[in-house]
Order: sequence, then C-alpha cells, then structure tokens
Amino acid sequence: MALIQCPECGQQISDKANVCPGCGCPINNQHQGNTAINGMRMLDFGNAIFDCFTKKYTDFKGRSRRSEYFPFLIVVVFVYACCRSFFEDIPLLTFIIAIVLDIPLLAVTARRLHDVGRSGWWMLCPILPIFWMFKDSDVGTNQWGVSPKYPD
Repeated sequence: MALIQCPECGQQISDKANVCPGCGCPINNQHQGNTAINGMRMLDFGNAIFDCFTKKYTDFKGRSRRSEYFPFLIVVVFVYACCRSFFEDIPLLTFIIAIVLDIPLLAVTARRLHDVGRSGWWMLCPILPIFWMFKDSDVGTNQWGVSPKYPD
C-alpha cells in the first residue's frame, strides 16, 4: 500500500481510497507509474514488465492491453538475443532463462488474445494471432473480464 496526496487538500491518503477522508474529494485511482490518456489506464514500459514478471507471472485469466503486451515482448526478445550471444556455451543456463521467460510470455499472450475476444489457445496457430496482437481492445466486458481500456 502506498500513500498518495489528495489533489484538493494535500492530505496523505492510501492509494486504494476512493475519496479523501479529510475533504471528501473523489480520488482518481490511477496507480503510480500509470498514465491516463483520455481517461484510459495505460501501463508505462517499466510497470508493464514488472507486472508480467511479478503479479501476473502465471495468470492466464483476464485481459491485457497492447501497452502491457508489447513492452514485455520487446524485453523478452532482447533477453533471448543476449542469451544466445553471451551464454551460447552454457546451454543449461540458456534453457533455464528460456523457461523463466516463456511462462509469463505465454500468459501475457493468452491475456492479449482474450482482450480481442479470442481464446488463448489461438497462440498455438503460428500465423493467425499476429493480426490480433495489434488489434484494439474489445469494448466493454467479454467472457474473460472487463476491458482495461474500455470499461463499461
């Protein structure tokens, strides 16, 4: 739990609070590190990667926006390339790093497919999901949850 400052009275309050207990001002619950563009929650690069490696490491349920998927994908591709270059002589280390990266990559890919209304099993088809990775989020709620971009 982190503390944030009320925009009206300046009192320190919990980041989970909906209203300031001091002045009653409604609090916009945008977590630190997230930015809001036109009222939409968007993860920044570092938080997207942090969330995929910690909170959502094996979470195949729910939905992920493009702003979470692509930064994580970029880091995974970069780490794979570095492993191939620097640890080529140590195949066990490369294998362990690949397993550590593959689990959250599969999870975020499944969540990204859920966000566009597709089952996560579509990632087994090598060509078709590429279009869906770039597609905008489905509006509202689908069978995998509320849209992080277009909530009801």
